[in-house]
Amino acid sequence: MLVKTVTNAIKNGKPFHAYLLTGIRGIGKTSSARIIAKILNCSEAQIEGEDILPCEKCKSCLAIQEDSHPDVIELDAASKTGVNDVRELIDGSRYVPILSKYKVYIVDEVHMLSNSAFNALLKILEEPPLNVIFIFATTEFRKIPMTIISRCQKFDLHRFGSTELIERLKEVSDREGIAYTAEGLKEIAKYSEGALRDGLSILETVSMYKEKQRSVDEKLVREVLGVSDIECKYELFDSILGGDLKRAIDIINEIYYKGEDLSKILGELLWMTNSVSKIIAINGYFENLDLPEVEKTALRLMSKRTDLINLTSVWQIISKGAQELKGLSNKLQAIEMLMIRICYLSKLPSLEKIISGPHEEIEVPKFEKPAPPVASVEKSKEISSFNEVIELFRKNKEIVLYHQLMDEVELISFCPGAIEMRLSKALPNDFSNQISKKLEQWTRRNWRVLVSKVRGTPEKTVRSQEQEGLENKDGLVKDILESFPGARVKSVVGI
Repeated sequence: MLVKTVTNAIKNGKPFHAYLLTGIRGIGKTSSARIIAKILNCSEAQIEGEDILPCEKCKSCLAIQEDSHPDVIELDAASKTGVNDVRELIDGSRYVPILSKYKVYIVDEVHMLSNSAFNALLKILEEPPLNVIFIFATTEFRKIPMTIISRCQKFDLHRFGSTELIERLKEVSDREGIAYTAEGLKEIAKYSEGALRDGLSILETVSMYKEKQRSVDEKLVREVLGVSDIECKYELFDSILGGDLKRAIDIINEIYYKGEDLSKILGELLWMTNSVSKIIAINGYFENLDLPEVEKTALRLMSKRTDLINLTSVWQIISKGAQELKGLSNKLQAIEMLMIRICYLSKLPSLEKIISGPHEEIEVPKFEKPAPPVASVEKSKEISSFNEVIELFRKNKEIVLYHQLMDEVELISFCPGAIEMRLSKALPNDFSNQISKKLEQWTRRNWRVLVSKVRGTPEKTVRSQEQEGLENKDGLVKDILESFPGARVKSVVGI
């Protein structure tokens, strides 16, 4: 779109006064801006079909190539962000071009300009001088005010596809006499993430590192980038899917002590999760994978031992873990905890198994953890008194209910399986239900617990009975209570 739009504008002699080029780093924004400047000012531009190309021989083309053209001015907005820098640009734009037809200003990383600088720039974009063209380049166009964007023709420069990037790497390698293998260039393209500059930088680094007779192959690229062998990564991913925690931790430690960046490990795992998910979800995706047969086979095998629900959960845990990793100093511990979370998840039964019902055998994760306290079950010995009921609540640590039975319950009648009581003060409405459920759980028999207001003559509460027993136990206790009015006896020891 950029090529066609700019070409047609130049052919018609009506180039736009401001262009905005956006895209990721290393995609060719500044290079494209220089090419546009060349075409605009080339005195012998050549038209080939629908394209227009600079001659690369005239004074203007050579001067731009040598970065010495007086009418093509580049400004790095990352280092010159102030309003004074923009004012210099505005003042210079008032003068006519010296050598060529157009005066071209290329402003790189334009989003770094200050608000006052953008305001100063806005005026000249509203009323642009004749023969002055601005070309802005940015990686973050959302930081640019809409008033500026609306006065530019905006073009998004897309990432290079893997095939196109490999072809460019081949061209450069052949021209520079660099020996390579197809797998080596694929590996470089993979870690370039669609940025040609990154790909060329990796290629140059690897070619400088390799021995004279050695080709740029997959193993060499991984060695230079500090990335572990792909077999190791697939083994780790296989361990995660299988819930083999010990194996996963061992592989993580092995990779870590080799010196690899742990964030790259998570990036590899996310890529594998994404690839396996697409193999499962998209018909024909596997056949179109541009990967070595070993990797394709490994991904295919993994797709048969998992499902999309599990993979979606794995993706969420790893991506969240990657964010957590950035703010932690001990990254090894963080990634080990991440492995524990994922392996535990992989052992949980799938939703399909849970829905399928009890006839399906569901395997429960066998992670050891402290067993919860088991309630005492009074099955062999029959509960024969209300005091034994209260003691059962004390044994099973139901402290609130225990004290309520001791302090607030006046017993009317008791027999095994049935209790009739009166309450000395208001208790929760479900008090009797709580008592009966607990007793049924512990004794494995039905209990009927009735709270009555009128029937029978109730006994005093158990606590009151104990108090009376303590007070009547010895004459000394009576004397003490008489000496301290209002005091109560809790227990008597040594009498």
